[in-house]
Amino acid sequence: VRGGSVLELSTPGELACCAAVSPDGQQIAYQVAEGSIHQIVITDRSNTQPRRVTFGNYDHLSPIWLPGSKRMLMSSNRGGSYGIWELDTDSLLLKLITFDSGDELQPAVSVDGTRIIYVAENRKHPGIYTQQLDGPPVLLLPGNNRYRAPAWKPDGTVITYVVLDGDKTRLEMLIPSKQPVRKVLVRDKTLNPVPVTWITRDSFLYTAGEVVWERHFDRPWSKVVPIARQ
Repeated sequence: VRGGSVLELSTPGELACCAAVSPDGQQIAYQVAEGSIHQIVITDRSNTQPRRVTFGNYDHLSPIWLPGSKRMLMSSNRGGSYGIWELDTDSLLLKLITFDSGDELQPAVSVDGTRIIYVAENRKHPGIYTQQLDGPPVLLLPGNNRYRAPAWKPDGTVITYVVLDGDKTRLEMLIPSKQPVRKVLVRDKTLNPVPVTWITRDSFLYTAGEVVWERHFDRPWSKVVPIARQ
């Protein structure tokens, strides 16, 4: 919460990342390392009832909620290569929703829940793809092992993503129209390859150099967001 303090979700020594708040604001999902694999844990806002929702000797990565706060998407290698899976958080039933060869990683969901985007690697045509939940994939942005952390702007008009370019890292935006428009938003070699978080229609948060920054979509500068730990 802006102006509030930080609540630590993971236990001391636990390697956790990729937290995602449910659309109703009542639950938080995050990824936890268990040896060489990763599982997904869900907890409430006060972190009083954490529960593991994935099992087996498989990776489960990058949880993201669907509208209704009862289902989520994640990337998992349950099928051999990494694909995008849908999880019902009550029944714990899993359903694969991507079927191409190679790996599909880091899913993001449009606000209305009708479309997803994800990074595809280790295939003939790698890059950032989009599709309807039950539709065919469409290549938005070709590129081999360069893209990370796609995210939707809340109004669905813009996609942000991180580009890895040698020792340089930058945050870019894409307007996915008939004539796609790309623009660099942030250049910072310490930029972390995690999705931005939109806090208003025109402002978002990103992390670089272990610091949280706030950036207005139409302004060329960023400001530090102070974090106070409990």
